[in-house]
Amino acid sequence: MSQASPVAPHSVVPEPARERRAPFLLRALILVLSLAAGLLALWLLGFVLDDIGDIDRPNLASFEHGALEPALVAAEGEQQRTLAAVVRDIGRQHEIQAGLRASIDNARGTLEQMLEVRRLALEKGGDWQEAEGAALATAQQRFLSSQDQLDESIELTASLEQRRHELTASMADLLQRLDVQREPARAEYQRALKSREYRVAAFKLAFLLPVFLAAAWLVARRRRGLYRPLFLSFLLAATWQLGAVIHQHFPAEFFKYLALGAGLAVVVAFLVALLRSAARPSGAVLLKRNREGYRRWECPSCAFPIRTGTEAGPATCAACGLQLYHECASCGATRHSQLPHCEACGAS
Repeated sequence: MSQASPVAPHSVVPEPARERRAPFLLRALILVLSLAAGLLALWLLGFVLDDIGDIDRPNLASFEHGALEPALVAAEGEQQRTLAAVVRDIGRQHEIQAGLRASIDNARGTLEQMLEVRRLALEKGGDWQEAEGAALATAQQRFLSSQDQLDESIELTASLEQRRHELTASMADLLQRLDVQREPARAEYQRALKSREYRVAAFKLAFLLPVFLAAAWLVARRRRGLYRPLFLSFLLAATWQLGAVIHQHFPAEFFKYLALGAGLAVVVAFLVALLRSAARPSGAVLLKRNREGYRRWECPSCAFPIRTGTEAGPATCAACGLQLYHECASCGATRHSQLPHCEACGAS
């Protein structure tokens, strides 16, 4: 079995950037501003998506224009106008009838009062004045005239109601014939509307996916960088808008597969990153592994027990061949090969 070749004598783990914990108020301010940046990015992406969604919608009237017979369309418009006029006339007759009934009630009250006055005069043996007789005749004439006008208005209303009934029946038959002609146009309109929805969704995704992938790449590559909170806020905004676009433009039976597929892709991506970090650690993870290995007197790579220390001089792991100690180039002391600094002189 071949043994792993030892590393070069002076190959030292690169020194990672030292992280210093900022004061609480500064960290809180960074969090608030990161959230604000994420909200602004969310609104900005929403405005862009709304503008993309303003693509002209298909017009149903344009589809129906070529499918309907012009004569039927003209007849429908004419009957609608006639029916509206008949309805207005019926309403006007109802108003006239209300006024006539009020006039009849007033005339009836006047007649009753005049007859009561005459009865009292006859009981007392008084004479019936000519003026009183004229007033009674006038009240009677007004009552009869109002009654005649009311009868005429009721007859006219009945005629108008009959006309409205005929127009309504004719309109129903005409609309049924037009609906038969509208059905293919409506089906074509629905196909055009669905095609437009998919086109808008494609345009939105064509804009949003590069933004999402760029934000995800920045978060992945700069996860320990100075601008990590800013990149993360952009990624959250792009993720939210991406989910909203998929939910809005794709059917529910497709959305569940897309959502589950996206969730599975994210989980697999994180799992692959963790497996790679565990198999080939780097940066802070590698430094922590090496530090813990030396502290437990084990090889940081294979956990084989270390039986010699810095005082024994240069040494390698007997199991995997990893160099554990070597001579410091600055001071000549034996130093840990897998740690960034010499404990004797502090050289990196």
